[in-house]
Order: sequence, then C-alpha cells, then structure tokens
Amino acid sequence: MSSSRGQRPVQVLKFGGTSVGTVERIRRVVGLVRKVDSGVQRVVVVSALGGVTDELLRSIDEALERTGRHRAVLQGLRDRHREAAEHLTVSKERPVLHGVLEECWEEVHNLLEGIYLLGECTTRTRDAVLSIGERASAPLVAAAFNMAGEDAVAFDARTLIRTDNTYGEASVEFTESGKLIAK
Repeated sequence: MSSSRGQRPVQVLKFGGTSVGTVERIRRVVGLVRKVDSGVQRVVVVSALGGVTDELLRSIDEALERTGRHRAVLQGLRDRHREAAEHLTVSKERPVLHGVLEECWEEVHNLLEGIYLLGECTTRTRDAVLSIGERASAPLVAAAFNMAGEDAVAFDARTLIRTDNTYGEASVEFTESGKLIAK
C-alpha cells in the first residue's frame, strides 16, 4: 500500500485463473475484496477464467492445423462467458456486458480466421489471442462487484501499461507506464 499527495492508500489484489474459474469463485473474490478496509482504494487484477488460456492456445493449434475446430473452441468460450454474465449481472446491465464480451470474441474470431487462412501464427498474433482471456474476465468480475453493491469498473490495462516489442516475452517499460498510471 502506498499513499501520496493526500490520496487514499491503494491496495492491489491479484487473483489468478483458479480464483475466477467459476461464478461461485468470482463471488468469493468479491467477498474477499469487500473485507478490505473501505478507506483503501482497491485495485483488483484478474487473470482469465480458469482454463481459458489453455482453450485459447488450443484454438490457435486447431487453426494452425486447419481443422476448422478452432470455431467450436471459440464458441465454447463465448458460451461459458455468456453464461457467467447471466449469473453475475442484473438483467438491465446484461446487454452492455454481452456487447463488451462479444467485441472480445469477434476480435479473437478474426485473429483465428487469419491464422487459419495463413497457416501461421506470429508471436504478436499469439499474444493478441491470449490477451482476450483477461480482457473478457475483467468485465465479468467488475459486473459481479456491481451486482454486490460495489462501485466497480473494468479497466483495460493496455491503456496504462506499456511494454517493449518482444512479443511472447515482453518487458514492461516502467517509466512510460508510471507516467500513464500517475496521470
């Protein structure tokens, strides 16, 4: 925790894929975070839902093998996230959440179709496909917080964190990222 210029101290809590693997586990994360002192600004960082990264890797392999099965893998991921959204949001918020998730799935669909058509996958493309797991998880977790009465917003870390161009093994550019975070 740290505090500067009279701001509330910040506590960052990170939850891996197992911690957000099911609707029940996401609700448990919400309960754990709610126990943190309300005077602390809480930042929650989440991984992809449990098993999603492995499925995204499988979808890449299927696209590379040109079997067409990457489409079924992607549909399974869409369905899993849609079902979670049904349980983690109030009905009036679902259309917005479904729209956010659908943007993620449309993006990965296009990437996978490119891999399928070209028969190759660069490390940059691989990173883009794998990033969808976290980008789909964050809005679901934020929705669960909102459903529990907490004011939460999913935030795309790409707007704050900068890395070098070493795809597959990128390193954070701390100076630039620090400036963006401070701003």
